[in-house]
Amino acid sequence: MMSPKKEKKRIIRVKNPQLLRFRTAMRELLKAAQVSEMRKLRDKSNSVNIKDLNLRIK
Repeated sequence: MMSPKKEKKRIIRVKNPQLLRFRTAMRELLKAAQVSEMRKLRDKSNSVNIKDLNLRIK
């Protein structure tokens, strides 16, 4: 259970809606890239090295 204070903090007010849209788009791109990387690694070998994956994304 989350306290109401934390719940309020999660909602971030952004003055520029385009910036928010850009941020969410970037997040989606990162997720997509992560998924494709996972698939590539899975095709190579069944064991996925998550640390290596995280380093590539950063």
